[in-house]
Amino acid sequence: MRLIVSSIQNDNENTVIYGITEIGIIKGIWKYEESPVLLNAYSVELSFEKFDKQIVTEHQEEIYVEIWGIDDTVHFHGICEDIDEDVYYIRFADGWLDMVEIPGDTREINKGDHVYFSAKYRNVHIYPY
Repeated sequence: MRLIVSSIQNDNENTVIYGITEIGIIKGIWKYEESPVLLNAYSVELSFEKFDKQIVTEHQEEIYVEIWGIDDTVHFHGICEDIDEDVYYIRFADGWLDMVEIPGDTREINKGDHVYFSAKYRNVHIYPY
């Protein structure tokens, strides 16, 4: 996924960034030894430490990511493109396919389902590559 760093903050020992993506703004913890550069574009992958809400299927067709709430929860809407045991391949955009691991998920999610999940920004880890 391509992300443009729009804001950089320090939260205790973490570097917190806001990033602009083609489907919305994301906030998370920067996970790289080199600090991000404001307004630079990066190719990144995400990982999630834990979720606020498990993946659920949605009837909504829109795909987006947004931040809201007093705790800056990041909300993700995408399409399940493939499944491999506990790993869901979620498509958010043409160039953005993320592997999302949901251990012990009991909901039935099928390929092609629109899905929704959310995580507090502290649990959204951003890895540039």
